[in-house]
Amino acid sequence: AITIGRGVVPPAHCDIYGRMNAEMFVARVSDSVGLFLSDWRRSLEEQLEGDDNTGRMGGAVIEARWVYRRWPKAGDRFVVRTALASVSENVQGYHHWLIDPTSGKVWATNQTSAIAFDRKKRRLHKISEADQDRLRARAPTGLFV
Repeated sequence: AITIGRGVVPPAHCDIYGRMNAEMFVARVSDSVGLFLSDWRRSLEEQLEGDDNTGRMGGAVIEARWVYRRWPKAGDRFVVRTALASVSENVQGYHHWLIDPTSGKVWATNQTSAIAFDRKKRRLHKISEADQDRLRARAPTGLFV
């Protein structure tokens, strides 16, 4: 799986026991996926009709399954890795891992189903075969969480 993000857990993202809050796992993947898909989304925007389509293409998670395996503490590092589970005209599936780069052990795993979302039309953007292939070229497939 490819690395799409990394960082250090700040104290503000932890509970009273010093462990990273569950919603921060989601936030770290969300931030990283946005960076991972930004070039691909920009290429989708270039194909749209209209003058200024910058920022028009977004995404929406329609289903997610998290498995929390270990709880990092403030100061612990993490790496976010991603692989594609599936790509179709309507839905893209992703597998994500948050990993402790020191030990190599997994903090959490995630399976996500998402859509490309046209912010102007406020609806699903269907992905052409060529754009599906461009997405497949960005990350490996066939890896499971």
